[in-house]
Amino acid sequence: METQPQAQSNQPWKWIILAIVLPIGAVFLGFFGLFIFFLTGPEGGVRVTSNMEPYALEYLESHQLLDPHETIMAYYDASFQLNGTKAAILTDSRVIYHQPMGTSVIPLTEVERIEHETDGMVGDSIRIFSKSGEIMAIEIDSIDNGSLFLAALEGRLSQISQTPQR
Repeated sequence: METQPQAQSNQPWKWIILAIVLPIGAVFLGFFGLFIFFLTGPEGGVRVTSNMEPYALEYLESHQLLDPHETIMAYYDASFQLNGTKAAILTDSRVIYHQPMGTSVIPLTEVERIEHETDGMVGDSIRIFSKSGEIMAIEIDSIDNGSLFLAALEGRLSQISQTPQR
């Protein structure tokens, strides 16, 4: 008895399914990975003294951005990775904007005025003008509670203006 070779069936639908399923699966796994990354990472947004993230405190200490006697009033990490490399920091005596290109500092006693604008898409834009003419611009994303940073800044400036000068 002779065996006849099986004719290979040409089934293009298998390749079509693979061409569709594999890219969709890769995209799904990518989104799932990002979801897990953001779920387990630190929270963004404006933070205040009572709810600072440990990574932020470590970054501030290791980069010596604060004077030993300063207290953090408000903190906003503007970096995508939430690693402290781009942050607006309000202390009881200064407002600091730290970024890879350098750090700008305005003592609160030198603040002449602040301006604030809110844009639903962009968020809060806070401009701080010093008596010497320096302007510091802080932009806080719309979902990150920029009004909290602004309120802390205005509150601290109000306290300083009411304190008698020595």
